[in-house]
Amino acid sequence: KQGGEDIKDFLKKSDFSIPIGLSYEFDDAVVELRYNIGLSNIKNDNYIENIFYNGNKIDSKVHNNVLMLTFGYRIPM
Repeated sequence: KQGGEDIKDFLKKSDFSIPIGLSYEFDDAVVELRYNIGLSNIKNDNYIENIFYNGNKIDSKVHNNVLMLTFGYRIPM
């Protein structure tokens, strides 16, 4: 929600991205850092045709970019 308005209809339901990451394992512990670069424009053009800021049309492409940090521990079986 944004400003009390539900915006899910303004966004597409799918997204494609390129993951780039590093992982380090020591003993039973794991640390991973990953960055996902969004490729898809997730703005739904059926709902938003023009976006203006101070009277000027602006680029209305919207992409997801995600940075993830993971800590893990393997339980020996």
